[in-house]
Amino acid sequence: MPEGKDICTNCNASAGYSNGIWQCSNGDCSTIWWGPFDEPSGEGKGKWCYQCESHTLYEVAQISNVNVLRCHRCGATRLEIAR
Repeated sequence: MPEGKDICTNCNASAGYSNGIWQCSNGDCSTIWWGPFDEPSGEGKGKWCYQCESHTLYEVAQISNVNVLRCHRCGATRLEIAR
C-alpha cells in the first residue's frame, strides 16, 4: 500500500486503499483518488478504452449509482451509470 495518502483531503477522514485507488471511509464523502503510479488492478478482458484503443478499462469504484472505470494502460477515466 502506498504511503502518505491515508487521509481524505476533502473531509480529513481516514481512507482505505484497494484496487489501485484510495477511497474515503466517510459514507457522506466517498471521495476517491489515486496517484500517477497507482495502477488499477483487473483480470481478464476489460472494457474498451477509447483513449488507447484496447480492452484495458476496469471498474475501480462505485459511488451511488455511478461506476468509475480507469484504464490500466493509459490511466483514462470513464463514468458509467450502474445497472
